[in-house]
Amino acid sequence: MIETMTEIKKTKRFKTAQSYPWLSSFFALLLITYLAGLALKSDYAEIAPLFEVLSADYSFVLTSRFLISMICIFALLLAWDIQRFKRKRKQVKINTDKLRLEIEDLWESKKHLNNKAHTYSGHADKLKLFISDKLLEYIEYDEKFLHFKSIAAEVRHNGVISYDIVSSLLQ
Repeated sequence: MIETMTEIKKTKRFKTAQSYPWLSSFFALLLITYLAGLALKSDYAEIAPLFEVLSADYSFVLTSRFLISMICIFALLLAWDIQRFKRKRKQVKINTDKLRLEIEDLWESKKHLNNKAHTYSGHADKLKLFISDKLLEYIEYDEKFLHFKSIAAEVRHNGVISYDIVSSLLQ
């Protein structure tokens, strides 16, 4: 399964990271602060005015029903975050497996190309040797031709000189 670079660029990138459960964490901090305030309201005088204002304006905040509803909301948020975490974890696992397969395919194609290049490099070496041998033969032929051509030119030159000498002697 060899793909081109444009096909690889067109595919979507797989997410391999999970997000942090911000909502349940924030609500947990809010619930812990609320419970700590309820537990420490009698011990610290600085918190007492806050609870007096809450009891005057928002009396439902200090009831046990509100506390139970806060705990239930937190439990629902926590269950929702756990479900979302499991779903994301499953998706991340699938994406990781896809990436692993893609990497394995890339390695296989790289190995295949290396083997192909190695095979063709052997052929190329043989072809280079053949061509160089043929070139050497032609060069040797050309050298021999040039050598004989120069000998022929020298003989012709000597012949012309000899002809000139003989013809001058005959006259």
